[in-house]
Amino acid sequence: MSGSLHEWMDPLGLPDVDEPARLLAQCMYAGGDAERPHRVLQQYREDRELHLAGLGEGGRLIGIAGYRAPSHRDAVLLHLAVSPELRGGGAGRRLVSRCLQAARNGVLRA
Repeated sequence: MSGSLHEWMDPLGLPDVDEPARLLAQCMYAGGDAERPHRVLQQYREDRELHLAGLGEGGRLIGIAGYRAPSHRDAVLLHLAVSPELRGGGAGRRLVSRCLQAARNGVLRA
């Protein structure tokens, strides 16, 4: 898939809250706790240092990247997931680039 088809989306503003939670679940160990991705999304809503970038295609969320970007330290990549059927097409690279752009001093740790 061409990267030009992807559009930036706000995962926290989607009407279907399960959509970003499904992607988050792919990159975290939930230990059988189906609600953990929803709790993590709530943390992204409440903590001003946490940010969530979403990449969409045709109005559907296909990738998500969560990072902590405090004003005085390196940014830290916390979560990264791309829909399995679209992996290898550059979506993950675009998400990481977006996080790197948000890093205050140009450093992104994972």
